[in-house]
Amino acid sequence: MFSSWLNEHETLSVLIVEDSQTQANQLRYLLEKHGFAVQQALHGKEAMALLEQSDPHLVISDILMPEMDGYALCHAIRQHPRHRDLPVVLLTSLSSARDILLALECKADHFITKPYNESYLLSRMASILETMRQRLSGLLPEHTESDIFFQGEWFHINTDRQRILDLLMATYEAMVLRNDELITTQHELSELNGQLQLAVAEANDAHQQSQQILAELSARDRAIRQTNEELRLVHGIESLVNQSRDPGALCQLVCDRLNQSTLFGIIGGVHIRLLNEHERNTGQLANHHCQPCFSVRHLQLLAGPIASECEPGSTPAGRMVIPLLAQLQPIGLLCAQTRIGLQLDPQQRELLESLGRQIGMALENIRLFEETRVLSLHDPLTGLANRRHLEIAYSNLQARTSRSQQPFGLILLDIDHFKRFNDTYGHPEGDQLLIRVAEQLRQCLRSTDLAVRFGGEEFMLLVADSQTEQLFALADRIRQLLQQDLAITASFGLACYQPDETLSQMTERADEALYRAKHAGRNRVMLAQGEAIR
Repeated sequence: MFSSWLNEHETLSVLIVEDSQTQANQLRYLLEKHGFAVQQALHGKEAMALLEQSDPHLVISDILMPEMDGYALCHAIRQHPRHRDLPVVLLTSLSSARDILLALECKADHFITKPYNESYLLSRMASILETMRQRLSGLLPEHTESDIFFQGEWFHINTDRQRILDLLMATYEAMVLRNDELITTQHELSELNGQLQLAVAEANDAHQQSQQILAELSARDRAIRQTNEELRLVHGIESLVNQSRDPGALCQLVCDRLNQSTLFGIIGGVHIRLLNEHERNTGQLANHHCQPCFSVRHLQLLAGPIASECEPGSTPAGRMVIPLLAQLQPIGLLCAQTRIGLQLDPQQRELLESLGRQIGMALENIRLFEETRVLSLHDPLTGLANRRHLEIAYSNLQARTSRSQQPFGLILLDIDHFKRFNDTYGHPEGDQLLIRVAEQLRQCLRSTDLAVRFGGEEFMLLVADSQTEQLFALADRIRQLLQQDLAITASFGLACYQPDETLSQMTERADEALYRAKHAGRNRVMLAQGEAIR
């Protein structure tokens, strides 16, 4: 590009006048890369000082600088006798018509607008150097002068036409370049806008999908939370019912917990209906309204609204019925009012049916425990207390007497000639006689007293709050009733409690009295040794 000049001059030199060190270094790098020798000045005054000492082939100057701007520098160069024909290129971001007129007025040779690329800069310099060669060869027209009035200012243009054309062409090329850049930028922006619209559409789709996923996750979270609350409720009830030994308290606890909760769609009216022995055996309920519910073995939901026959006056609602099962057999029903149209998922149904089985088993265990307890403390034939029960009751009375000094006594009785009765009528009749005697004893005692089958045809009565007189009167009344109602006789021995006396000791004293009653002719009451009616 610069070969013709390089043949005539070993090196083309350029003076850069730029107050921005960064931009000056960038321009210097581009020029030196293509073989130019470069000098630098920070402003116009420093540039003029360098021109006194050197003769560069070209000056590239910024316009806006301290001390002396680019226009003033160009004027100063045109006034310098040695450098008046030195090409001056104004490097600036300015591009108004006034800027062009000012450049023409100061006889600048060219405009290069910022920002610039390497190829554009080098093509402009080649054009400038060619113009300079023609000027030095005398091939360019002479100077022309003209005055231009623009926006309230006069501009005196005194330069050759080629310089004017070069400057105008440089300005035109700069505008064309800028327009190309704008078109390129517009295409890039259009593509970016399309990409942005596509990204926005994708973002909207992603947002909608994320919102949908978030809604699904929220619904799952609510379902999991509700399931956890239902599990805690059911497991809490199951834990408590397994600790209870009172069926009434157990049922009340379950009803309270479910009534206080809003889970499983329950709105209140929770109650438990337990079956009695006859209903369990026959499958027929006394309340016919419950019969349809009893016939099922699984949870029932009635959408409603229906009125509850079990709770007259209640607001119509949906109804839930949970069978209470023990060994797969119903022992009761748990009923509750629910929201109208309630639907339960399979997991909720299984939870509630499991609760029904757990409650049913707990109630059955309580019943069996009570039966076992009663059997362990009572005689299986007569239903009277056995010796274990006697020991417990004796300890309680003994402790009570130690605290309150309240007396108590013991009556030991034996049916006269019972062996003869068994031999005559048989053992089954003998058993029936024992049962009737037991019933007679129960009728004669208070709730604070205890009747015990002591062994065979022998019975014992533990009588609270009684002294010798009361014990004797009670024993004699029983003796007369047995003779009158059952046509049998019995012998009685009685003893009153003495301090710190054991059951064995007290029984031994009563038994000794009974022995004496037998030997005295039977059918009588005898006191223990040392005791007398006062």
